[in-house]
Amino acid sequence: MLYKVRHQTGQISIWYLALFAVALLIVAILAIRQVRRATTTQVWAARQELPSGAPVQAEDVVQTRISDDEMPADLIGEPSQIVGRVPMRVVPEGKPFTVQDFSGPARTMWLADELPPGRVLSTVGVSGATIPTQQLRNGDRLDIVAGDTGDLVARDAWFLGTLRGSVSGPKDRQGGLIDAALGRGSSGPGVVAFVIALRPADAVPLAQAQASGSSLLFVLHGSEEVRSGRRLSISKSTPDEVEVISGKNREKVGVKQ
Repeated sequence: MLYKVRHQTGQISIWYLALFAVALLIVAILAIRQVRRATTTQVWAARQELPSGAPVQAEDVVQTRISDDEMPADLIGEPSQIVGRVPMRVVPEGKPFTVQDFSGPARTMWLADELPPGRVLSTVGVSGATIPTQQLRNGDRLDIVAGDTGDLVARDAWFLGTLRGSVSGPKDRQGGLIDAALGRGSSGPGVVAFVIALRPADAVPLAQAQASGSSLLFVLHGSEEVRSGRRLSISKSTPDEVEVISGKNREKVGVKQ
């Protein structure tokens, strides 16, 4: 009888020890999870390696946690901003999705990139011109007329921007020849030239007009006119009649339009 009691007591002790060990294990697991939550962040990552050029599907995205020390600065935090987008590079398995995965390296914009199709770039001196350059915008349409002859030397030129400074030659970066951003016309003093996009056929007549020293008149077309597609045409006016002199006789003759 005494043996039986001792045997039962031993079984109870082992049972309590087992329960205690399980409790300690649960506490340890919870503690580890708590520490992990405190030092990691939940992110959206690639379930498997994803190729570039193919849209990301919902099943390609999985939630995981990464160390705060490994947190990317451009992390994407919402799956709605990931699914359907096309990676620009291979996304390795388990890698958190970032903005850089969906955008290539920043592309440098050069002056030639601003040109509309079918146009060439030129500059036109405007020193002393009375046109309000601060009210011009990228894309405004201009006709250019030679003041001494009245000839239309450039039609439907696109305004791109302005140049400020001296036109005698290139300057340094502290304030030189090319010192105005393309876009809205410069509002400051010292605008010496317009940067415009011309039809190729107008490049030579415009250059000749500038070389001859002719003053240039800039004719601005209205926004509504440009949007309508019905462009107003400017040209030299033709007289209704001319006077013909023959000796002492004078006669006015009508001119057919």
